[in-house]
Amino acid sequence: MSDILPPYVVAWAHVSINAFLLHSLRKHVVSGLSFQTLMAMTFYAFLLLCKKLYWPLYYTFLGEEFMVDEDWNCETAAHAVNACVMLCCVKVASASKDKTDDGHAQNTPDDFASTQFKHFWLNTLGRPHDPPLKLHYLLIYLVTFVTSAVVAWASRSFNLFVFLSWARSRPTAMMAIYANFLRGFGLLPQLHLSRGVGVVSAPLALWITACGLLDIFEMLSDGIFDTSKLCYTSGDLFAAALVSDFALLCIKSRLRGQKDVEIPEEYRDVDV
Repeated sequence: MSDILPPYVVAWAHVSINAFLLHSLRKHVVSGLSFQTLMAMTFYAFLLLCKKLYWPLYYTFLGEEFMVDEDWNCETAAHAVNACVMLCCVKVASASKDKTDDGHAQNTPDDFASTQFKHFWLNTLGRPHDPPLKLHYLLIYLVTFVTSAVVAWASRSFNLFVFLSWARSRPTAMMAIYANFLRGFGLLPQLHLSRGVGVVSAPLALWITACGLLDIFEMLSDGIFDTSKLCYTSGDLFAAALVSDFALLCIKSRLRGQKDVEIPEEYRDVDV
């Protein structure tokens, strides 16, 4: 446990901001939500739950006792609730098809990296036909895997044998590193889509900003001043830096009395 901020506090903060997203989706006041991002954050929620349950299930399978404390119970309960909330978000978003309160559907394509993936599919892999629909959704998970593996390898002084031995003995550590980077890469489709739309609805803007603030809390929980945990905090720092510009725009908009966030012209229609 971190002496600065207990992990269970951060876990319940996840529940709070995602419950806000679910409430906004049910009220049909969220427009321009990236389904790629929603699915990535749902996978992230289940990954955190699996990380907490891994060792208890492992030792139970071996017939051995695994001791847990109240903090573990509180944090695991939060991750379980958060996973359920995110599942509900996916269900509601799929059913509503991203309709706003006036009943008009948003037609901006959720096409983050689709052009680049299509080019790779046709030219590098030499496929004769276009890639399957939505296959490019897997790109953020692949990039996250490669990035987290390289960071973990770097934390073992780039010694491949030491890294593989460490990864086998500490699978939950690898899951934690992967999850931290996924929270950042998972927001890329949302930021890309928001730039294309130009105007982000207030509930969605608040949710994105809250995710950025939560990254800072994650760094405190992981131990921002502990250099031995740099492989974990680097993912938190990456995610926080990624959303920092948008969070600043959101704060400025609120200070001016604007509910929605307008993306400046120079940031719109950026090819990612």
